[in-house]
Amino acid sequence: MESSNKEEIFDILIKHILKIFDENNNEIKFSEIKIKETKLKYASNSSIHVYLDNNICLSSKETRKYRVLYKCRCGRENKILLCKYLLKRKIVCQHCLQDRTFEDHLDVQPYSIKKGLRSKINNNLNKQNNELIFENMNDEFKTNYYSNHLTNEEFFRYLPYMYQINNVIITPKNIKLIRYLEHYPTNNQFKFTAKVSFDNGITYKSIQNIKLQCSICKKIFNVHINNLKNKDLSNIKCKMCSLSNHRYNIKLFDESGLTYQSNPEKYFIEQCYKYNIKINNGLKIPYYFNNSNHIYNSDFYLPEYNYVIEIKSDNIWYRKDIESGKIKAKEQGVVEFGKLYNIKYKMLFDQDIDNFIKNILDERDSLNNQEID
Repeated sequence: MESSNKEEIFDILIKHILKIFDENNNEIKFSEIKIKETKLKYASNSSIHVYLDNNICLSSKETRKYRVLYKCRCGRENKILLCKYLLKRKIVCQHCLQDRTFEDHLDVQPYSIKKGLRSKINNNLNKQNNELIFENMNDEFKTNYYSNHLTNEEFFRYLPYMYQINNVIITPKNIKLIRYLEHYPTNNQFKFTAKVSFDNGITYKSIQNIKLQCSICKKIFNVHINNLKNKDLSNIKCKMCSLSNHRYNIKLFDESGLTYQSNPEKYFIEQCYKYNIKINNGLKIPYYFNNSNHIYNSDFYLPEYNYVIEIKSDNIWYRKDIESGKIKAKEQGVVEFGKLYNIKYKMLFDQDIDNFIKNILDERDSLNNQEID
């Protein structure tokens, strides 16, 4: 920009200054103010100095600490850092974008305008015009767009299975007020995005996050909206339940939330139910392996007998864990954990389950006899 133009801008800035405050928020009294730009000798940029009554000189570094109160073209008074004010190219404030009567304010976005205000204006644009803009795009663009975004039909088909959108829990009461825009114009390279409304279409917001509830362990987990197409929403599973250790799918035994992976585990649950032995899903136990900390998700926990139970089969996975030392590391973690909470640990193979159940029943009978005596 030419120096003459900058001088004109400085004159405009000076006319709109009402007050200047120092770093302690004390007002500085002055009758005359001048703004001058000085080119640095060994640099490509320049330095701006502010002179107050020719007695006080504020360098570029000092203007970062001082604040200025100025009157905007819209009539509002605003207080910002002096360094930001000196970088303005128009006398506009953060509120000007909210007033559509100041069309010329939108030509250049000034330094001081906060992020997001322009998008607030876009939210009030005519929705019918948005549809027309999208319809004018070519077929290839539309195909690529819908490969990564949900259609209106898909969104409402998946909506009953969603637990939460943008931290708003989906309930039978508010689900009727939810509206969805397939393609909303944006100012970035994607051109369009999807938005959601929770107040029957009065205001729309970008979809920040979506959460589902696992149908097995009831855990709430995040999922990207574009990945909903890949989900079997009739059987929603979190990462732990969809494929545990890449070996077995975790299955739900009953509505109590008790889960199992293999047939021996299922048989163990059935035996506990048969003989009224209270059984819960296993405890999470920390252990150390390969120079890092891990969490061991044990199979079952018998709270009446304080037993942590691990059901194993003599297969290739078990032998690999033996060779790597992982089994030993887990057992050591259980031992240390057991010392703190007085917990016993038992690893059972297929052929050991019946004997273990028999021993538990004998222990229970023995305790009952002692109580009778």
